[in-house]
Amino acid sequence: MSSQLELALTPSATAGLLGALPWALLAMFAMTAGLSAASALLWALPVLAWGGWQACRRHGLLQGPRSVTALKTDNRGLHCVLADGTELPVAVDSASSLGPSLMALKFRVPGTTFGKLSTLIISKPGMLPANAPANDCRRLRMWLRAGQHRNPR
Repeated sequence: MSSQLELALTPSATAGLLGALPWALLAMFAMTAGLSAASALLWALPVLAWGGWQACRRHGLLQGPRSVTALKTDNRGLHCVLADGTELPVAVDSASSLGPSLMALKFRVPGTTFGKLSTLIISKPGMLPANAPANDCRRLRMWLRAGQHRNPR
């Protein structure tokens, strides 16, 4: 079996909504607490709305400088392709979650202060519309579980 894989992501409203969900929950808490007791929390709503919009753009619309648009594996390891075309060698962070139809992946760029990248991959058509081919997602999941995600050079 070839260890090379190229997984291209497509824009997805569902991935955008899932990416913005934590921001929406935090905004609901701030609004509830702001209306009932601490009105100062209402000032946080514009910031939380902006954060949710940025997460929706990054994960759903695949726009923005830190948006992951494709993943590649080869004998050198795993690479993320960003929206601006930059290809970065990455290592999968322990905060990642692999499910049968949804993968929430966090990546570290070793040796840099670039910070962490993240992406949401929906692979199974059905309840959630897919943003990547199911067969390629299955191969990536197998590649990650096999422990072949070495640190890039």
